[in-house]
Amino acid sequence: MMKSIVLVAAVLARVASAQALVSSDFDADAEGWFVTSIVQTDRCMPDGGIARPSAWVSEGGDPGGFFRHDERSFGGNSFFRAPAAYHGDLSSAFGGWLSWSWRVTAISFDTPHDVYIQGAGLTIWIGTPPPGGQWGRAQVPLIEGVWRFATPGCVDCCDAPGPFATEQELVAVLSDVTAIWIRAEHRSGNEIVDLDRVRVLLRCPGDLTGDRVIDTNDFFLYLGLYQVGESRADFFPVGAPDGLINTNDFFAFLAAYHAGC
Repeated sequence: MMKSIVLVAAVLARVASAQALVSSDFDADAEGWFVTSIVQTDRCMPDGGIARPSAWVSEGGDPGGFFRHDERSFGGNSFFRAPAAYHGDLSSAFGGWLSWSWRVTAISFDTPHDVYIQGAGLTIWIGTPPPGGQWGRAQVPLIEGVWRFATPGCVDCCDAPGPFATEQELVAVLSDVTAIWIRAEHRSGNEIVDLDRVRVLLRCPGDLTGDRVIDTNDFFLYLGLYQVGESRADFFPVGAPDGLINTNDFFAFLAAYHAGC
């Protein structure tokens, strides 16, 4: 009986945040980030672009230092572009998240194309709610069925959704990333857009709620799934579930829960 109480107490005490494959906190400098604007101003997709004014700011971020784009009506769509640390094989983040903090002085339009990832000769995009005037954290899942390609054969089609990227296509992109862009343009006219706390977060099997933290919410959610025999409770064998829900799955989940992210 005492062992059971100790086990439950240990489970309920578990809280772990998702681990970052690569991150930028801007506490000392810009960490290689820069801002570009699209050369052809009627296009949505980043194309190499023209360098635009940007600066590292030492304090006032989320928290600490941050990266700033001070836009002075140059025209075109501006994007924060990630440095080489975000290039190469990021495939271990499939099933994880891309997250960041941002804020903007003013907004006059929204666009579905906020984040682009380029890799393996492919370019995919996803939209997010626009930033506000105070620091807010955004995240997009690195999973199939939410990232889109540009509409085939479309030239000027900012609002035309293309086909969704499959799991195979997304893994291909993440396996050979050559560029990541985050939108830095949210109005026609002057604006200041700030960026902080960029993360490429690894998949975390024990994070059932998808909030990038393993805590009691995940534990009790798993108990509910296990009780009704829901497919998400199938954790065993690890990496290749067998379609059965039994005590092997329960203990496999406990192992993932205690391993953290």
